[in-house]
Amino acid sequence: MGYALGSYFQLVMVFGPGALILFSKRISGWGKVRWVFFSLLPWLIAQMALVAWMSIAPHEKQVELMMFGSGPIYIATWVSAWLVYFMFRFRFKKALKSTSTPSTTDKVNDAHNEDATLDRRKIRYGIGLFTFALILSPLAWTSYERMRIDAQMETLCKKDGGMKIYEQVLLPKDQFTKYGDLVFHKTWNKPGGGYQFISKFEQLKLDKPTLNKTTYMIVRETDLRVLGTYTTYYSTRGIMPRLGPDPVKRCPEDISDGDFLKSVFIPIN
Repeated sequence: MGYALGSYFQLVMVFGPGALILFSKRISGWGKVRWVFFSLLPWLIAQMALVAWMSIAPHEKQVELMMFGSGPIYIATWVSAWLVYFMFRFRFKKALKSTSTPSTTDKVNDAHNEDATLDRRKIRYGIGLFTFALILSPLAWTSYERMRIDAQMETLCKKDGGMKIYEQVLLPKDQFTKYGDLVFHKTWNKPGGGYQFISKFEQLKLDKPTLNKTTYMIVRETDLRVLGTYTTYYSTRGIMPRLGPDPVKRCPEDISDGDFLKSVFIPIN
């Protein structure tokens, strides 16, 4: 619910000024299209700047931007869009007053009548431009949400992600398969060989992009000693409908629960 309200709020703040200008009767033709474009220009610049920064900046700087800088950037684009709208109102309010004499008004009306067909065509172009920008907005919001969740996941991963090995266990080679896997470990949350293999799954964010946490723990049953823990975070990347499974990003990326088991249980040569 909160995500939907946030999306609608952003749509209103970004595209509201352009929509008001587009359906205003104060001006017509390409002049109206230009004002609509000017109202969208701050948002377009912000999107291009964010994409450029995320592609060239170090990862730490990306996290700092998404945690502390993206909010003010978007607020600045919203304020700029509405400033353009109020400038539009002020500009053409003065224009209407300055053309209030009958002769001038008649001339303006005659000119508008002569160019009525062309104006309607230009307005259709403006509506097309506005619709195109409206279609791009969910994609931009998707990118923003992904970057925000990536930054949050990176912060959490730095705090407690990865492996912590407290004791290694040496076992004879017959306790391992030819691929190096434990013979007595088949799945998590099922004891074997005198050890508890515990896995705990947590959903930190339910709506897409999701954010999940899984904690693995190995406990020796004889003395209940924790031999090691492994914490991983992962996020499903999809927001828009798609065919097939959603892409997944993990942190840490290069460690699996199998690597964790092999770091605790070591074969004796």
